[in-house]
Parts: sequence; structure tokens; C-alpha cells
Amino acid sequence: SARGVYGGHDDRWDAAGNFKQSLHFDDAAFAHWKRFQEEFLARVNPYTGKATLDDEALALVILANENGIEFDGVVHDRPGRPAYDPLLAAPFNRWLAARYGSTRALAEAWGDLAGGERLEDATIRLPRDRYRDGPRMRDLQAFFVDVEKASAARMTAALRDLGYDGPVSTYNNWPSVQASLSRAGLDVVTANTYHDWVSGYQPGSSLTQESAIEGDAEYIRAAAVARWLGKPFLVSEWDHLFWNRHRYEAGLMMPAYAALQGWDGLCRHGHGPIALSYGEPYPHKRAMLPYAIALDPVARAGETLAALLFRRGDVATADLVVPFAVRGVADLGPDMQAREPDLLTRFALLGRIGLAPEAEAKAMDAPFVPQPREAADPMAILDALRESGALPAANRTAPERGVYESATGQIVLDGGRGQF
Repeated sequence: SARGVYGGHDDRWDAAGNFKQSLHFDDAAFAHWKRFQEEFLARVNPYTGKATLDDEALALVILANENGIEFDGVVHDRPGRPAYDPLLAAPFNRWLAARYGSTRALAEAWGDLAGGERLEDATIRLPRDRYRDGPRMRDLQAFFVDVEKASAARMTAALRDLGYDGPVSTYNNWPSVQASLSRAGLDVVTANTYHDWVSGYQPGSSLTQESAIEGDAEYIRAAAVARWLGKPFLVSEWDHLFWNRHRYEAGLMMPAYAALQGWDGLCRHGHGPIALSYGEPYPHKRAMLPYAIALDPVARAGETLAALLFRRGDVATADLVVPFAVRGVADLGPDMQAREPDLLTRFALLGRIGLAPEAEAKAMDAPFVPQPREAADPMAILDALRESGALPAANRTAPERGVYESATGQIVLDGGRGQF
């Protein structure tokens, strides 16, 4: 929650609080988060006789849900508010001072310092518009990477001090280049992804009513490219939301491609996933709603399919792997929303994809997606996959017609015809 677990709020999930931002920078916020772990995870459960942190049923701890700095800023965007929380200004200035050392060096790198901005006086401004590209924005993203890595390490250490020795993850949404760099050092990479996302249930909320098939499974590809090869990967939230008229696609597409990718876990979002009866006296259990699956027969049938296709193994994991080479902060550009190019993520429809350090990608001695991405030719990579034999000669993939067949021969997506 953006409000942490402080009391005095009628709406726990109102986005007005800034706890997730403060957690990265404020010792009091960190102490509050740590106490919550002690109360919630480290307290002994009287029924099992052990703390949750010691319970073998606990598979993974995500330190804080969707707590990337840039993403949380977007969530808090409101007319009249600054693009970035003022609490970022002082630590950003300290980071710039360590990186550049002087106003002159910073001005040479940026070329657009305004009057009154001096690094020595800690008066360098945050970007006034998060959608205005430039070197100031590039460095802000690099700053976020450093802060988020340090923050994750600090929170992980707090759990280790409580005796937890299991896997840890965080920054589990948004497939931007910056977010991917922040996830590079995690034990486990996690991702949340949705098709036809809607912000809530209030009157006036709208969906696009678009098909995920016709979009070439974009929300699945977005999760696939967030993965770091060689690390466990789980989808910690996903859904093809009610009341999208095509949501029946989800029960086939997501588990089939999750199995093809060889992901380690798949968790459909569902607050109140089980309803014991219709008409319970709770607003979110009276009718089908976005993000809830208990009362939705289409979603429930889809979960049965997921158990078969993904968990039982009816769809095989591909041998084909297409690494996306990563150099590090050198891959950051001036756009805070930059993500892996859409045409390149379509390799997820053929076989496994994921990020890898550039040296490791080159050492695989197989076709890979190079840096810079502008130099990557999807058709040339596809041709190389065919020539190497990684993609069978009879494979029917034809991007110009919107047809993608998995290297296993088990999955065919024809976006142009709306068929999967």
C-alpha cells in the first residue's frame, strides 16, 4: 500500500500516500517496513508452531509490490503536481556530485543547465516533465537503478537478519529498460502483467475490448522479456481482465506460452479467489469484477487449463533460446519509458527469451539480440535461427503475415486471422 501500514485511513489502497517512494530514501519508512515484516512474517503462527518465514510453504518473498520509483511516480501523477517527488532532489544531487564532481562537468554532459543550477549548491533540478527526453532524464534513470539495487539489498538483509534464507524478489512490474537493470541482481525475477488493464470499478472505467491474439500476445511478451536468463522467473500477477469480451483467450495463451518459456511459476491475480456462495455481504464478492476470478466461470475454466498446459506439462519447454544482450547503464536512453522493441519481443512466440549480460549472450554461440537495439534486425535474426537449425526448416513462422509457430511445433499464433 502507498500508505504503508499506518493507521488512520479509511481507504487503505488510496494512492495518495508516498510510502513506497519514502521506503527507498527515509530511515523512518524503512523502520516501519521492517517492523511490519517482524509482525507479519516473523511472528510464530500458533496453529503451525512456526513463523511464516520458517514455514516450508513460503515459496518466495516479494519485498514490496510494484515499488519501482518511476512507476510509483506515474501512479501518483496528478494535474498541478511536480512530475517527481521533491524528496528525490537531495539524493539525486548527491548522486550527480559523486558522478560528475563539478557543475562544469555536468553542464558538458547535459548541455541544458538552467540559471541557478549548481552542483556545488545541490540545486540541480529534477525533470519537470517525465515525458521530455534528454540527458537529465537518462541520468535520473541511472540514479534510480543504483538506488533500487541498494534498497533491495538493504531490505533483503533485514529478512536475512530475521532468519529467512529463502528466495527474494522485488520490482515486479514494468518491463522498462531501467526496471530490468534494477532487477539484474535479484535472487528471483518476478513480473506482473495484464491485458486490457483498467484502473478500477468506478463508473466511467473503460476497456479497449481488444483481443490478445490480434495483439500477438503483447502482455505475455512484456513479461517474457523482463526475465534474466539463468535466474528463476515467476509471473506474480497476471490477468486478461473481465469484462474484456476476449478473456476466454487467457486460459489457453498464458499457460501455453509460460510452459514454452519454461517459467517457474504462474499466479493469476484474484482477490478473493474462492467464493463459498453467491451473494456474500462484501462488495467484491457480489458480482464478477476485474482482478477477481472466484465468480467468473470463464476465468475458473481458464485456471483448469493452466493446470494442464503449464503445471502438468502438456506444452513442452522450447530448446530454442534467444538472449537479449545487456551492457548495463550504457543501454539507458533519454526516454524513461524505453522498453525492448516490440518486433524483437515476438521471438517469445517461437521459444525462450530473456536478458543476459552481453558477454554471456555472445558466448552462447547462437543468434542473439545485440546492443544497441536499433542495430538489431528481427528478420536477420530469424534467418540466422533457421540457418543454425535452432528453428526447424518446416517452421511456419511468417512475420509479414502475422504468423508465429513455436520451435516445438505445438503453438501457432495467427494474429491476422485472430486464431491461436
